[in-house]
Amino acid sequence: MRRTAHELQFDSISRVDLQPWSDGRVALVGDAACGATRGGMGTGTAVVAAYVLAGELATAGSDYRAAFAG
Repeated sequence: MRRTAHELQFDSISRVDLQPWSDGRVALVGDAACGATRGGMGTGTAVVAAYVLAGELATAGSDYRAAFAG
């Protein structure tokens, strides 16, 4: 059985890097911050980024400005 397609569509894999990834007390993590669209690493990136951010917040004594810089 031969399968044919009447239409064929191509799309690009794109990525947007946001700088900075925080504004005031709001910070982006995971795909929102890193844009890891290749390989489906969004969940892993989100967990690692949240873990690192939590560590930075603990080290900075909850001073979010210092934690975001870290």
